[in-house]
Amino acid sequence: MDYNITPAPSFNRQLKNILKKYPLIKTDLKKYLKNLKQHLPGDRIPGYSGLVKDRIALKPYNIGKKGGLRIIL
Repeated sequence: MDYNITPAPSFNRQLKNILKKYPLIKTDLKKYLKNLKQHLPGDRIPGYSGLVKDRIALKPYNIGKKGGLRIIL
């Protein structure tokens, strides 16, 4: 199943600041977005139909999922 992903303006602003601090995560984000076309990862948020939350590890900086990025889809 293919999904249409449209980032919110607030996501784009926050991503700019994150990329200033962690420029090497750009490749990890591209891989993550590419995998989204195959399946929707993460946990469903109770009470909100269709919303999913997920965490991404920052591998180049040795930061695991707990301290990494949080994404709500």
